[in-house]
Amino acid sequence: MATSNKRFLGSVVRGMLLAPGFAGALTTAAMADGDTVERDPAPLVQQDPDATVVFPGDERTTLWRQHFKDECYRVGEAPTSSSEQVFQMLEGYLRQSDVTSRLLDDLEGTRFAICTAATGGMVPGALANYLHRGDAAIMDIQGIGATAFVYSLHELRHGWQDQQGVFDRLMDHDKQDRFALMYMMEADASAFSVAAAYQLRQAGAPHAWQGLQALNGYRDMAVAFEAALEGVEADQPLTDAQLRRGMKAAYDAWFSETDFPQLYTERHRADWAELADNGPGQRVSVRNLSQIIGQLPGQGQRVTASYIGMVELAQAQGTSTALVERRVADLPGPDQAPMPSERLEGQSQIEDTAPAGEPLEGPRRVKVAAGGSPTASEPTNGRAPRLSQPNP
Repeated sequence: MATSNKRFLGSVVRGMLLAPGFAGALTTAAMADGDTVERDPAPLVQQDPDATVVFPGDERTTLWRQHFKDECYRVGEAPTSSSEQVFQMLEGYLRQSDVTSRLLDDLEGTRFAICTAATGGMVPGALANYLHRGDAAIMDIQGIGATAFVYSLHELRHGWQDQQGVFDRLMDHDKQDRFALMYMMEADASAFSVAAAYQLRQAGAPHAWQGLQALNGYRDMAVAFEAALEGVEADQPLTDAQLRRGMKAAYDAWFSETDFPQLYTERHRADWAELADNGPGQRVSVRNLSQIIGQLPGQGQRVTASYIGMVELAQAQGTSTALVERRVADLPGPDQAPMPSERLEGQSQIEDTAPAGEPLEGPRRVKVAAGGSPTASEPTNGRAPRLSQPNP
C-alpha cells in the first residue's frame, strides 16, 4: 500500500470531545497519548494529482477540482497541503477497520477525493455530502466530534458506490425505481458506517461507535447490527459472512426503525415529481444494481455475494410505492386501489443535540457556477444526484 508508512498510529481520538473537528481531534489526541504521525523527514517537491485531473466533457468540474487541488485528497496521495495532511491522518485512523481499509484500497488510483468545505461543495448546514459529478466527498474538517467520523464513513461508501457505476445507472430509471435505488444506496452507506464503526471499536478506537449513539436512526441500526452478531465474541474479528449478516440487519433497520426513508423522499419529491412512473422493462436492471450495492469492498472484478437479497429489494420497492406519489394524470379512479396521499411534514431531527430549524440534507445534484464553485441550486431531474448524510 502506498500509505502503509504514513498511517496515523495508535488510539488517535481519546479526548476528542475537547478538540474541534478532525484536525483538533486527531492532532490533540496524538500529542496527549504520545503517538506519532509518520511523515517523510523532509517535504518533497511533487505534483498534486488533482493539478492534472480531467473529467472528459465537463470542463467546469475539471477546472473546479484543479483549482481546489490543495483542498482535495486522494487515497494514498502524498500530502502537499495542511488540509491533505488532515485527510491522510483520517485515512490512517479509518484503516483500523478492515472493511474500511479494503474500501479505501478500492478507491486508490481512481479520481475519488475527499475535499474540504473550502471548495464550495458543501451543502449549507451539512457536515458532509457527496458530489457525484466531481467524484468527491465533501467533509467539514471542523465538524463536531465523534459524529464527523460517522459521516466520513457514510460518504466514503458513496464514493465506492460511484466507482462501481451505480450513480450513473441510477438516473436511467423511472420515478419509483429511482427512489427505490436511492433508498438502497443510502441504507447501504449507513449500514457500512455501522459495520466500520464496530470494527474501529474492536481496534480500540471507539469514538465512531459512540458517534452512532448520538444520532437518531443510526443508534437503532447499531442495535440491530449487534443483535445480528449474537454469540460472536466482542473482540473476535468478523468474517465476511458475519459482516454481511450485521449489515443486512442494519440495512433492514434503516427502513423499519428510522425516519430516513421519509426524509430522503421529501428531499427528492419536488425534483423528481415529473419523472415518468415505472413501466415494464427495468426490474432486471434494478435487481442487478442491488447486487452491486450490497457487496463488500475488496472483491476486485469478481461478482460476489450481496447482503441485499430479494426480500431487501422488495422492501425498497415497497417503500417507494408507499411514499412516492404517481403523477396526477396517472392516478387511479375511485374504483381502483387508493394511492397514498399523505404528505410528510415536520420531520424529526436526526441528532439529539441538533439545532432547531436546521435544514435536512439529502441527495442533490450540483452544478459548477461560472466562478468555478459547485452550487446546490440546480434541480436533479435528469442528472445524477448529490447524496449526503441527512443533516443532524
